[in-house]
Amino acid sequence: MKRRPVPNRGVSLVEVLIASAVLIIGLTGITAMLMRGSVTGRNGQQTMLAAHYANQTMDELTSMGFNGLTPMPGASFDGGGAADGGIFTDGSERRYAVQYIVTDTGAAWPTYRIDVETTWRDGNGQAKRFLQSTTLSRAPDAG
Repeated sequence: MKRRPVPNRGVSLVEVLIASAVLIIGLTGITAMLMRGSVTGRNGQQTMLAAHYANQTMDELTSMGFNGLTPMPGASFDGGGAADGGIFTDGSERRYAVQYIVTDTGAAWPTYRIDVETTWRDGNGQAKRFLQSTTLSRAPDAG
């Protein structure tokens, strides 16, 4: 009896290698994307906390009104003279330092500009900064 040739069933080694390479490239891209998303999310959370600490300090300062605030002429965040607003620590023991400056704007009526700066170091050790400002005024009502 004559045997019939058996058709090739299955996959060749070259096809398996090409499919594996495509899969590895795809998984590498997805992994990099997930890692970058995690870093971006963590940075966003840190910025949100910095804004929260700045808002908290700003609320405390504005609630004191004019009688509780003293202008600080010539003060700057980089050059010194800013007042200490406190050190805050998040759940991962990251420290957020808050400073503020009160400036008399020199307007015809009492007007103070309040600047609050929050600084911290991100997960890579880079210094980050969040700055918030508001104006407190006793301007007469226009209406």
